Amino acid sequence: MYKLEGFRGINFFTKDELDKVDTDVLISLGYKLIESSTIFTKVLNKTHYYYHPEKPYVYVQCYFANIDSYTQLIISRDIVDNLKVIKRDSNIIRIESDCKKNAILFVRNKEYLVRAFLPKGVRNYISAYTGMNIIDSKSTVYYTDEMSKKGIIFPKSNQRDVSVSAKINKSGVSCFELRIIDKYNVHVVPRLRAQGFKVSTYQSDYFRIRKDFPSEYEAWVAYGEFQKEFYQTLRFNPFTDYLSDNFDLAYSVLILNERGLDDVIASALYVWRLDWRKIIELNLQHLYEEYSIPYIGVETNESGFMIPDNSNRDEVEKYKLSDSM
Repeated sequence: MYKLEGFRGINFFTKDELDKVDTDVLISLGYKLIESSTIFTKVLNKTHYYYHPEKPYVYVQCYFANIDSYTQLIISRDIVDNLKVIKRDSNIIRIESDCKKNAILFVRNKEYLVRAFLPKGVRNYISAYTGMNIIDSKSTVYYTDEMSKKGIIFPKSNQRDVSVSAKINKSGVSCFELRIIDKYNVHVVPRLRAQGFKVSTYQSDYFRIRKDFPSEYEAWVAYGEFQKEFYQTLRFNPFTDYLSDNFDLAYSVLILNERGLDDVIASALYVWRLDWRKIIELNLQHLYEEYSIPYIGVETNESGFMIPDNSNRDEVEKYKLSDSM
């Protein structure tokens, strides 16, 4: 698996990687192979769909002749069943409906891939909070006008627009500022200010939200509470990203049903157990307790910065996932 410059968000695969997928098993399970190909801008692009009318997901393999690259996708069947979009711009995505009979995907980047799957009447959408090669109706949450009126903020991107930084004066660190940049929502401004946040405009349709805290740890805890209140169902799901970056696991879970979502969570927690900063920033401590997986926690030093709590490092490093499975 590799990334290709200019194709933001989509992972690509070698032909050997795709050839290793035992698609004969899918046929034996009742999946039907739907082959599509078309000449577009003088090159032959191919898309193979493995579709089952009673299975929740469709497995897709694509070859893009213009860039001589392959990719594979897992798409919720309900999304595939409703594809009625034709895009003529080669820079984004083109779908010829009916998808179950004849469809070609031209993937330019994840943002436009998700846009192509928009339900009718939905203008805004989630891109950075959706898995790269997995378009799942359960985790792809669309932002609507009704959500805006209820005071739910549209998150601008995955972690890139939230930061915690120290404010330093002559005496040293005075406090830690939580800073968030998000899509502007007029309905939440009074609530934010009532909670002590400073709100200011940023670019044309975004706002900058800031608040000071005594320690770095308290700032990240506050961000976790902020997500629960103001993002709700739009909160970033790190396990969706983990599944997308581990396509073999996604294929086993979503297509073959050999493993469950609990396996995904446990596997990700195991991989991240030494990454104490990620654990705090993503508010994962309760899951480590729930799955009985030891992890490196944090302490706060005299300046208010987070530092690792290494008191159980030996236990964490020696721990094997099979110990709790």
